[in-house]
Amino acid sequence: MNLSKVLYKMDKTAEFVQLWTQYHRDVERYVYSMHPRASDVSEIVQEVSVRLWEKWDSYDNERPFL
Repeated sequence: MNLSKVLYKMDKTAEFVQLWTQYHRDVERYVYSMHPRASDVSEIVQEVSVRLWEKWDSYDNERPFL
């Protein structure tokens, strides 16, 4: 992998981390409103973060994150 691809991947990773850090509490609140068992909420939010990360390459940053 060449340096430009590595830097691109690092930028995309940093972008994801920044957005997830900014919005994960909103996701937690939303999940809790639908499923108020705290232990389940944590697992569901973790699964959401994994799914978002798996699909991150197809994210269009012109659209809202949530």
